[in-house]
Amino acid sequence: MGIREKMNENPAVTTGVTVAVLVILVAFIFYQVFAGGGTGTVPQPTKAWFTTDDGNNYFPDDVGKLPPFKKDGKDAYRAYVFQCGDGKKFVAYIERYTPEGKKRVEQQLAKKEPPMLEEGGAWIEVKPPKTGDKGWVKLLDEKSAAIRSPTCPDGSVPTMVQP
Repeated sequence: MGIREKMNENPAVTTGVTVAVLVILVAFIFYQVFAGGGTGTVPQPTKAWFTTDDGNNYFPDDVGKLPPFKKDGKDAYRAYVFQCGDGKKFVAYIERYTPEGKKRVEQQLAKKEPPMLEEGGAWIEVKPPKTGDKGWVKLLDEKSAAIRSPTCPDGSVPTMVQP
């Protein structure tokens, strides 16, 4: 008698074994995703792109720096760099904290408190590059979504480039 006949003769056992296997698989997947099992955790970036000339050029620096900060006597802002299929990299948008927001985040970090993310959108502003000091929009403003959604000349979606 083969396995198939045994399974057909004992449907309760077959169902029990199937459920047990599914529970084990779900538990394994949960462990891999949420508990850092297997290959370990994903490394967090330590560098981010910044610009002092409105996105014409950019440089890597410590990801923990809160923009704007002074670099060679100029204000440095966070730059989000993307790349299209042709390989050309470009700054899609620039980000900064408002003066009040930067002060509050620095106070929270000094107290070893995590920054209050629910308020963060009110403290962060974004703008397109190469627009001078104009065009800053609060992250919570509906206009920021268009600024933070770059497209390539061919209409495709560019990929973000990490330092």
